[in-house]
Amino acid sequence: MATETERRSVIATAHRRYATKAFDPDRRVSPEDLRAILEAGRPAPSSFGYEP
Repeated sequence: MATETERRSVIATAHRRYATKAFDPDRRVSPEDLRAILEAGRPAPSSFGYEP
């Protein structure tokens, strides 16, 4: 279960997001960062509500 501090951190991060206008195709994402990104998206609802 997430703590209040963790919940506030997630909300603050969501408010700071922005659309990327450009990216560096040569820059690599570390395996640890990729796992964290995928884990962050996993609990998101699907468009039809068919969450596994």
